[in-house]
Amino acid sequence: MSIFTEPTEALSELSHLKDALAHTPAIYDLTGAIDAAKPHIASLAGEDFPFKLIVCPDENRAKDLLDGMRLFDEDVRYFPAKDLLFYQSDITGNTLNKERLAVLFSLTNNKSATVVTTIDALLNRIPPKEHFMKAVLSVAENDVFDLDECKKNLSRLGYERVGSVRCPCEFAIRGGILDVFPLTAPHPYRIELWDDTVDSIRTFDEESQKSLERVEEVTILPCIEVILDESSLKAGMDAIHLDAESRYERLRSEMHTEEAYRLKAGVDAVLEQVQEGIYGEELETLLSYFCP
Repeated sequence: MSIFTEPTEALSELSHLKDALAHTPAIYDLTGAIDAAKPHIASLAGEDFPFKLIVCPDENRAKDLLDGMRLFDEDVRYFPAKDLLFYQSDITGNTLNKERLAVLFSLTNNKSATVVTTIDALLNRIPPKEHFMKAVLSVAENDVFDLDECKKNLSRLGYERVGSVRCPCEFAIRGGILDVFPLTAPHPYRIELWDDTVDSIRTFDEESQKSLERVEEVTILPCIEVILDESSLKAGMDAIHLDAESRYERLRSEMHTEEAYRLKAGVDAVLEQVQEGIYGEELETLLSYFCP
């Protein structure tokens, strides 16, 4: 590795930058570096910091820099922006969620992390760190396990109950057996219970349904970024109801009877099925995961 870093380490500008960062962390400008040299500089300048955030102007430059950073840090991760194009959601939505949630988990669970992202992604609102940490489920052998409570938690975390687990973000329950496919896992897990105690945890092949490997513990990340508790959910539903009632009365007063009843029927249907909502002003950005 030294053959790649020695020429850059000899630069006096880099030495001055590292000294400044060590004594007075602040914002410093470093200009004149070509794109090929930026991974070297970013890696060397931040080698004394366990958590590093690299922000690029767009996705193409971010991914180019990511490829270069992998030479110095094999665990560097890319944090993509949310996909707001609905026609792409079915194609890329799950992949984007997986990448974003894996980054949030590494920032809350690891002792070090390097994240490459874009300005757009940095401005996306995400749940506070403490909310995300509470949403992560860990199950280990010999744990006392409430299957009914776990079913509610998995649904709240964006998992769909199915008859047979085939894809990420699905779970199935058969007697005292829970199958769950965590979003970031390569294979689903089968958790077998003896009464209310976890007897064994195994990975299994989603196609053949045959067991692959026994493990001692499984970590289940949410499939969605915004996870609501009951109070937040109720507050969101109440706000929707009040706004809908106001609009309904206005439409009726203007003799738009058909539109008024369509609105009422649509809102009532949503409120009956809603299981997700918003954090409102508590939403933060990726920067909050780096800054305590």
